[in-house]
Amino acid sequence: MQDYDNCLFLLVGVESGDSAARLRPAAKAIRRTIRQTGVKSVVINGFAGLSADPADPEVSAALLQSLRVRVHTLDPDVEVHVMPFGWRKDWTMDAVAGPWSQRCLHLHL
Repeated sequence: MQDYDNCLFLLVGVESGDSAARLRPAAKAIRRTIRQTGVKSVVINGFAGLSADPADPEVSAALLQSLRVRVHTLDPDVEVHVMPFGWRKDWTMDAVAGPWSQRCLHLHL
């Protein structure tokens, strides 16, 4: 089991109609958050529960991988991982207190 300290954990919903052409603003927003928080790793968790109109699973998985590549390209010193898409996942998270313990950014792509 992998243990992540000082990690930015993202719940990302991909909606029908989202495209790779619109990943740039999302990657930039994530990069801005990385810089503001000083995290050393990012975990992208595809989460269909956030979407009113979820994209096809294959499209979602491909866009999440593309987002991972974009974020890593913008900030190569930060590890960026994508949780396996479509699997049932069990995870626990302890959010530390402070202004960046939990944030919600809605990016409409």
